[in-house]
Amino acid sequence: MGEMVFDKQPGAGIGRSANMAQVEKQPSLIDWKTIGKPLGLIAGVFLLFYWLPVDHGRFSNAVLESLALTKWYAREHVLLCLVP
Repeated sequence: MGEMVFDKQPGAGIGRSANMAQVEKQPSLIDWKTIGKPLGLIAGVFLLFYWLPVDHGRFSNAVLESLALTKWYAREHVLLCLVP
């Protein structure tokens, strides 16, 4: 319960704030210029799926009809293009 933690760094204690001011800032390991577009795209797709009106009947019907149309297209494509 009463676990004590001691700071073993030299200069820790009274003059620590003076030492912290002398520490140089290291550059970021992440290149935000190259990762910005993919990160924005992922966030945008997430928000799109987050606000999809899945509970509405009109949306559910549209999804089912699009799957039925895809099934019909696959059957017609196989019969008309690959069989003869």
